[in-house]
Amino acid sequence: MDSSRACILLADDDRRIQQLVGITLDGDDFQLCYAKDGRDAIKVAREVQPDVVLLDYQMPELSGVEVCRALRAESATEQTAIVMLTGQGGDALRDSAYAAGVDDFLTKPFSPLALEQKIRAMLARKPRSKAAARGWQAPTEMQTPGVENSTTPAGHMTRAQLMLYASDLNQSMRQLRRAHAELRTSYLSTIEALATALELRDTATQGHCSRVTRYTLAAARHMGCEPDELEQIQWGSLLHDVGKIGVPDAVLLKPAPLLPSEWQLMLQHPELGYDMLRTIPFLSQALAIVRFHHERFDGGGYPLGIAGQAIPFGARLFAVADTVDAITVDRPYRAARSWDFARDEVARSRGTQFDPVITVAYLEIFDRLSARQEGEDSE
Repeated sequence: MDSSRACILLADDDRRIQQLVGITLDGDDFQLCYAKDGRDAIKVAREVQPDVVLLDYQMPELSGVEVCRALRAESATEQTAIVMLTGQGGDALRDSAYAAGVDDFLTKPFSPLALEQKIRAMLARKPRSKAAARGWQAPTEMQTPGVENSTTPAGHMTRAQLMLYASDLNQSMRQLRRAHAELRTSYLSTIEALATALELRDTATQGHCSRVTRYTLAAARHMGCEPDELEQIQWGSLLHDVGKIGVPDAVLLKPAPLLPSEWQLMLQHPELGYDMLRTIPFLSQALAIVRFHHERFDGGGYPLGIAGQAIPFGARLFAVADTVDAITVDRPYRAARSWDFARDEVARSRGTQFDPVITVAYLEIFDRLSARQEGEDSE
């Protein structure tokens, strides 16, 4: 292990949590390793002797509490800082965890800043840890209030918690404006974290953001877009529904058809997303997708009802991918339709819902798009 960086062991079998932690704890200050279950966590901790262990409460083989007891019983890890990750609350759980030797808790789902602040706090308060012995200094961080008192079930992202992700996005960008290269890296990492968090909130559309991004980029490349434009299209596609953070859970997660008043709330999400991200100059072109992806070529869309070439190119391009995914993937209100049906629907909507030229480009690569989704589903 690299002795110049703090070693963090994440013991959690949830791939989404692994992804969020991985893109939050950058490689400059932290060295991250993983354990797939309780027994593996003990084994890896013995081998690498981490500075901090992020320990899931519920894991295969052994529970987080059992792993904590085992780590405290060994001389190599008895002083290691241990933070328990849990989506469950209650005094009984915390009492048993504290008795086993847990230092602190982080409630799922957590914001990126809350995670990093917790790690740095653990490193700062453990003077006998390896990180302290080699003179590692934890910088002062602003606190993110209200995260650790959440009692939301694991895997369910509430509106309030996702607002923290949006706040983190803007705060992180302001803090890193001094270095352009670091700014770009921070943008991309936080965008990916926010996109992942959105899908954790609405599990019915899990994978939607990544699929529509692949489809849109495939069409953009087919139409000869330049690398800089492709990057903006990628980010805009990933964040197209970020405004749904502002839509109440009762509307966004409703399993039944929406009432007219509820639809009015849902129709606001493109403008909400635009307002949330418009102060970030690095996303200037991507914002067009966020704001205008529900506009129609014939002027019948929303939020502004603009038509034709007045709709930015990226939004016209993305609109087809969004519809294709809506047709070919199961939704709570209906089963998925075939790719042949989707092809016919796209062709039928040429010149009305979709830009005619862009429609032709999609039809030329349609078999390639369907093969990508089918290959993903078979993995």
